[in-house]
Parts: sequence; C-alpha cells; structure tokens
Amino acid sequence: MASIKLGIQFFLYSLVGAIACGIDLGLFLFLTKLDIHPLIATAVSFSTATLANYYLCFNFIFSRGILHPFQQILRTFLVAFIGLVFNVAGLALLMKIASIEPIWAKLGIIPIVMIWNFWSRRTFVFSPQLPQGTLKALEKLFKNQ
Repeated sequence: MASIKLGIQFFLYSLVGAIACGIDLGLFLFLTKLDIHPLIATAVSFSTATLANYYLCFNFIFSRGILHPFQQILRTFLVAFIGLVFNVAGLALLMKIASIEPIWAKLGIIPIVMIWNFWSRRTFVFSPQLPQGTLKALEKLFKNQ
C-alpha cells in the first residue's frame, strides 16, 4: 500500500510539475524573445515556477510535517537553490559543450531537476504523507470507479 501511495504522490507531483514546467518554459521563451540572456531567463523562469510548485505541493501533494513554517520555507528555498544550480549549470554545459539550442537544453534538464525536487521536498521539506484532503478526494474518485 505504501508503494501505491508513493506512486500516486509522484503522479500528482508530476501533474504539479507539468504546471510548473509550463510556467518555466513559457516564461523562459518569453524572456529570451525579449533578448534576455538565456542564463538570466532560466533563473527567473525557474524561480517563478518554483513558487507555483511550492504553493501546489503545500496544499495538495505533501502533508505539512513537523517543521515550523519558517524552517519549511528556508528548506524550500535551499532545495530550490540547489535545483536552480542544476538547472543553470546543466543549461550552460549543454549550450557550451554540446552546442545545443537553449530550449532543447532546457528540456533536457527538466527531468533531472524534477526528480531532485520531488525527492528533496518529500525528504527534507514536507512530511512524505499525502494530505488528508487529497486522500479523501482520491478515495471518492476511486470508490466511484
């Protein structure tokens, strides 16, 4: 049962990740079209997407855990900063070393950063359990099947 809940949680996190990814890519493309350097654009777009991801995770994916909210916010920013380092370093390496276009390099980095974000938020920021409201909604959904 625990592995099923983990699978459901990762699936839900993937949906949240898709929303955050849309924000990240959309803002990245918008900023680069304004001739903002791709490394600055990726920092801005990634940070904005991280805020959206945090809000959705906090409300739907992970229980709040035992940490004081201030500690949770600090850890969230630490996790996001490490993800941002992965994002910017990966983008720079793929663009410089492999001569990959910025958007394709960005797409190549997304899965790595997503796995990092899920694991680290589940391990260091929130409680790994699904929130009660999400569990109840899932039970209703699957009961009607």
